[in-house]
Amino acid sequence: MNIACIAAAGFGTRMDLKVEDKQFLPLAGIPVIAHCVNAFDIEEISHIIVAVQKDNIEKTLKILEEFCPNVNVFVIEGGASRNQTIAKMVNFATNTLKAKDDDFIITHDAARPLVKKDIILQNIMEARKYDCTGTAIGVVDSVYISNDKKEVFDTIDRYSVFLAQTPQTFKVSSYLNLMSKLSREDFDGNMDTCSLFHKHGFKVGFVEGDKKNIKITVDEDYELIKIYKTLE
Repeated sequence: MNIACIAAAGFGTRMDLKVEDKQFLPLAGIPVIAHCVNAFDIEEISHIIVAVQKDNIEKTLKILEEFCPNVNVFVIEGGASRNQTIAKMVNFATNTLKAKDDDFIITHDAARPLVKKDIILQNIMEARKYDCTGTAIGVVDSVYISNDKKEVFDTIDRYSVFLAQTPQTFKVSSYLNLMSKLSREDFDGNMDTCSLFHKHGFKVGFVEGDKKNIKITVDEDYELIKIYKTLE
């Protein structure tokens, strides 16, 4: 089976907007988190897990009941970091949903509400070839390396540079194998799941993403994503 795990336990600390959490921002009259859940409401996904901060569990349940009334979603408490949150969702998938070693976990950031079905399905297909499969887009601008943020130290061929997005997909067995190799520093750090797999010698692939599948990180992202939504 294929289990979607949506990480929504973070805070919009880099946003100036006066909001509790960015996953609850309205987008075309619907909270961002509901857009994400509805995006994964496809026949290829057997279960959807959403992880939020403990204080937001009841609020999230009410939102999903209103805006995703026909979707069976499990809402659980997330962790202090993204990796901790992913681990809690995988643990729920294996212990409560009885996911087996060869079942797939499709992780996604709740702050990316415009993810499309074709990208989700491509992740699942490509994950059969790798230990972990991610989503990424190529850069269009020149890339500089600077040690002091003032002077160019080196340049990189932009055609070999890609920006990571989500979903990121892996088998349960691959993730458990990864977890057995992680240090506490790795687990508590900010490195995304695909990067952790790569760091520890696993085979990692990716599918082409969508420029509209941006993550709401700062206020400008939110304004841009509202424009993208009106163009759908």
